Amino acid sequence: MKVYQMKCPACGSKIDVKEDQKTFFCSYCGSKLFFDDGVQRIEVHNTEHKIYTDEAKIKENDRKEKELFYRDKQDKRNNWMAFGLIGLLLFISLVFTGIGLWYEREEAPGEGEIAIPMSAKAYHGENYKEVVHELEAMGFENIETVPKEDLVTGWITKEGEVARISIAGDSKFEEGEIFSKEADVIVTYHTFKK
Repeated sequence: MKVYQMKCPACGSKIDVKEDQKTFFCSYCGSKLFFDDGVQRIEVHNTEHKIYTDEAKIKENDRKEKELFYRDKQDKRNNWMAFGLIGLLLFISLVFTGIGLWYEREEAPGEGEIAIPMSAKAYHGENYKEVVHELEAMGFENIETVPKEDLVTGWITKEGEVARISIAGDSKFEEGEIFSKEADVIVTYHTFKK
């Protein structure tokens, strides 16, 4: 707390005044004095008191108080909105993380099952012999190759390219799908007409 040193206007004695004191008495002459807060100034001359009021400063102080009040209120509102937005974003990110983890979880193939490393589309255009070898290495037991005699020149589509592959009747399987190793695998490939 600040302490100001003032002169008593009545007797000229030095007086210590605390910041929060608005009225006080001179300890030497007993005159009642008022602290000048910039809005109201009171002068004491012996027993005569004159009061001067600065109306412009009073209005300005009122305006500043209202401005501070509304600014404080707006700051609080902005803080709550920011906390709410951060909370909402965290909630959304947690939800999407959970959904992503649920979709990304890979089921481990059980005994006698095989997880396919590629989709059916990825095998299209590969050499059928290499595909058959790869499927055998995975553990599939029932692999059948079927020639599709549709080539005329062999310029665009080469002989031996996979045209279609199906596992257990599914020709649109995706990467990671699990099939029994005893499932029927049919590899259809392009070849020239006989």
